[in-house]
Amino acid sequence: MKTILLALILFVSTQAHAQFDYSQTDFAYLFNNYRASQAEPLPWPGTFWPFDGRGGGSGINYSLKNSRSPAQKYDALFNTGGLAAKWEEENHTCTNVSKENKKDCEGWYGHCNGWTGAALFNAEPDFNSPVTLQSKTGESITFDFTDIKAYLSEMWLDASVSFDGTGTTVKPGKWIFDPNDPVSQQPAANNSDLTNYEAYWDVTPRGLFYALTNYVGVQKAGIAIDRFTGDEIWNQPLIAYRLLPITGPAQAPIERGGRQLYPLTVGIKIYWMNDDVDYNYKRGDSIGWNVMDPKFSTDTVPQGFTEIASQDHTQDGAVVSRYMSATFFFDAPVTMNPDGTKVLSAGRMIGDGVWTHADPEQRRIWYSRGYEATQVQPDFLWRPDALSREADYRNPYIDPAKVYKMIMKQPIPGSDSW
Repeated sequence: MKTILLALILFVSTQAHAQFDYSQTDFAYLFNNYRASQAEPLPWPGTFWPFDGRGGGSGINYSLKNSRSPAQKYDALFNTGGLAAKWEEENHTCTNVSKENKKDCEGWYGHCNGWTGAALFNAEPDFNSPVTLQSKTGESITFDFTDIKAYLSEMWLDASVSFDGTGTTVKPGKWIFDPNDPVSQQPAANNSDLTNYEAYWDVTPRGLFYALTNYVGVQKAGIAIDRFTGDEIWNQPLIAYRLLPITGPAQAPIERGGRQLYPLTVGIKIYWMNDDVDYNYKRGDSIGWNVMDPKFSTDTVPQGFTEIASQDHTQDGAVVSRYMSATFFFDAPVTMNPDGTKVLSAGRMIGDGVWTHADPEQRRIWYSRGYEATQVQPDFLWRPDALSREADYRNPYIDPAKVYKMIMKQPIPGSDSW
């Protein structure tokens, strides 16, 4: 899930950031060639290493079955005198959080952005291949997949990233439909120059469509989403998407800005790896997950648009999904084949598009669970470009170079900067 600094939306812990690159913008080409796609290889599920101390310890100081925590094992191997574990306890827990942030900390603060970046850039650690190393004192220390996932989730808290959107820092309410509401007009506290209203809606349909098709589609690259459309930050590695067939009669053209535009409503499903799993979680039926396999992903519109149980999901809880729909506007009519799976002709996409749930007449359907409980479009999108050398937010006593070389026995992904 979320880190305290991530509540600022842009990663205070990152050294550089850039906008997503949407080099391919032809709607017909993207829909016809990349209607459904997934990242290769698939990112992996994992806990977000919460700060709240649940289950004994907290963060990467979590101790499984009363053994030493990952941080304590690191200290023992590299003879740090307990510095890594001590720093983690002082900085990545809820102990020293201010009173006004304590409840939030205990509910959702953790290492979610670190785990998300790690899962996008690194293969899942092997469940059956623990590594045993000798410390300088001659002690044999064994590191299993839970330890390695912990280090990865800690190290990738600092990364240079590309992004789209800025996120929302205010609990959603009726204000999200009224740009003139006093809450809507307040500056968003997220390092942007947007209002709260603009921040809530700034991952536009066009932005999401281009991110999915250009990255997950064309490049087979996973991206990260804040899947919570509101003040909390729940980063997840997005693994796949599906654009649903476009069927039914053509929508009537509209006049906008002195020109005639042609609306087209498109259903979108997104899939991500879940962080609501145990520290030592191992996948079941999600092994071999594929967006083209009908047992995992279908063109069916969920009966309850915002009901979690009605979405595509795996039985083992590793993969969850969400359905959305949006209307795009074109400068010429869009024609489809009979089953709605191929665009025969289309004009240029004009403007950002409109989310279906932004329509006042659709509120009752889409927000049936309430403004805060209902989650719709992602709050922001991002993708790590490289692991940062500087430790602004990760544990400064855990050296990525040592972890990758000695414990994982592989180079750092995108290691040119190292």
